[in-house]
Amino acid sequence: MPPGRKYAKGAAKREEVLDAALELITQRGWDAVTIRELASIVGLSPTALVHHIGSKDELLLELLRRRDRPGGQSYEELDADAGFRLMLSGLWENRRVSGLRELYIRLSAEATAPDHLAHEFFRDRYRNLGQTGVRAFTEVEDAGRLPDGIDPATAALMVIGVIDGLELQSFFRPEIDVVTQVQAVLRLLGVDVDRLLDDISSTEDAVSADVHRMAGPE
Repeated sequence: MPPGRKYAKGAAKREEVLDAALELITQRGWDAVTIRELASIVGLSPTALVHHIGSKDELLLELLRRRDRPGGQSYEELDADAGFRLMLSGLWENRRVSGLRELYIRLSAEATAPDHLAHEFFRDRYRNLGQTGVRAFTEVEDAGRLPDGIDPATAALMVIGVIDGLELQSFFRPEIDVVTQVQAVLRLLGVDVDRLLDDISSTEDAVSADVHRMAGPE
């Protein structure tokens, strides 16, 4: 098999494994997922599965990486509006896949140890989010909407801290609507949240229409 085709096949199988793992997490939670069961679902032996994704912790890490790159894009590649939209969409996705959100919180706490498997991932993630936030809030500042006394770097740190803090609190206080609270903070910081929500809604409507057209008449 040509190298390019072999790589594409391996990448496709890797995506299949990640999709199956995410489905299991959504249904039963991470602790109930086993390598053996996951291997059976995707038609691999446990040994072959480990070859594709490594350990169970490495599988989780790869799921988190993929979550941060919907459509193949990452935060650092986006302009201000796209970055804010991706952040809000990610918060809604967290509500849908609560098991992955719980694992993110757990793994981020464990990864404070420098020798932890995920330490580098979270270090780089916070740095990239901070840099993206600075760019985004610089645009807000240039538009004259950032409140006096708050610079773009401070605004970016505030939003990241609010999100992480509310996500953690919501496990103890399920009545907290993280998305609504984050939207409120963004509004206080001068972000045109209503326009972003309209953009997200329009995009979702367009995708739904494309899917309907591809499905053909009922």
